[in-house]
Amino acid sequence: MPDTIFDTKALTTGVRPLDTTDWEYYSTPSGYKTLVKEILFCNSSSGDMNANLYFVPSGEVVSEQVKYFSEFPVQENTTNIASLNTVMEAGDSIHASIEVEPSGGYVNMKISGIEIG
Repeated sequence: MPDTIFDTKALTTGVRPLDTTDWEYYSTPSGYKTLVKEILFCNSSSGDMNANLYFVPSGEVVSEQVKYFSEFPVQENTTNIASLNTVMEAGDSIHASIEVEPSGGYVNMKISGIEIG
């Protein structure tokens, strides 16, 4: 029986700025499951922003049916933390976007969790 590997890590490299396109920010590697623990949203702009977050099962596409957060509020110059315990299967992915482009700043996202293989 193979050893089970638990790798607690940042699931995104660095801090990733969001824009109005639903980009893929993380995908569970083949042979692994992922336990998503926390997602940080930091808004350094001078206006309130809303983030959309999608957990997309392997083989599916971004749609309203896989939306996890709709218009998650991130007030200007603040950081909001979404505490989760969401399990993802191999090939599942996380996509995110914001409603409008920020003026004079960014909305960044960082995903933390555990890969189990």
